Amino acid sequence: SCTKFFHVFFRFILPTSGGNVTTRDLIGQQVSYIEEDMSAPNSIIYSTPNTLTVDNITYGIEGTSGCQNGSREDVRFSNVTGFTQLNKSAIIIADGGCACLRLLDRETTNTSSFLGHCGKPTIEFRHPHSVIRDQSQTERLYVSDWGNDSIKLVNISQRNSISILAQSTTLLHNPSGMTQHPTTFDLYISTNTKEGLALYELSTLSLRELKIAELQLNTPKGLIFIADNELLVADYGANVLQHIDLSTKTVIQTICSREEGGVDGNFTQCQMEKPTALALITDNSVLLIATANGTREIRGEL
Repeated sequence: SCTKFFHVFFRFILPTSGGNVTTRDLIGQQVSYIEEDMSAPNSIIYSTPNTLTVDNITYGIEGTSGCQNGSREDVRFSNVTGFTQLNKSAIIIADGGCACLRLLDRETTNTSSFLGHCGKPTIEFRHPHSVIRDQSQTERLYVSDWGNDSIKLVNISQRNSISILAQSTTLLHNPSGMTQHPTTFDLYISTNTKEGLALYELSTLSLRELKIAELQLNTPKGLIFIADNELLVADYGANVLQHIDLSTKTVIQTICSREEGGVDGNFTQCQMEKPTALALITDNSVLLIATANGTREIRGEL
């Protein structure tokens, strides 16, 4: 069942001078996605391509791919690139390699198929990359289907019906990361296109490219809003974060040096390795960065 919850948006004040990127944990692990645990604030749930770790339990085995369901170490994942928490016990997982959404029940520790034909790419899902909960209508999920160049709408209350919200081989080629604007609830999507970003306006049901002056992205992945008009983009291919002002459509700052590595330091000196996802720990104003070599963090200004 689907538990209602109210989204509360906390503004994260990202330093524009004097900020630092520091090492957090999970060093040596390829972290593909990360979220704060809604049932345990300040704790995290995270995934690698073949595992999901929650409640200090790791589901699946790193380096071993598959689509079989089961409990704890019996389950196999193929390419976990995103997940979302339906409530305190249910987690929906986007498994791109298995071409489906999967459901982890934290109470039974069992993972089952949720939607799509696991192990068989179809028109429903060819390579789901991100899955997010609609902040305005919590019975709905949005799924970026990387392999079908589309955004799918899943209505949980209508027996998990799937519909195409938007599809385009030009504007939505290989969509990956997604986030919602905290007040308009429009969808912002990272893509493998020239601009690298797309905007789907829910009020007009229209899709368009999002052009930012002097912004050059190289395989953008994770997106997160830190204020009403401030968007952070994890640029996987460039090893940086891009801090964007949507009101002026300009880049506020580029975080890290573009050199691949794990060096801590200020925003001009630090190094990152293939950042894929971003998450906020709201209680203590920390931004977490999932990378190919563990997690990094930035502490916000008070």
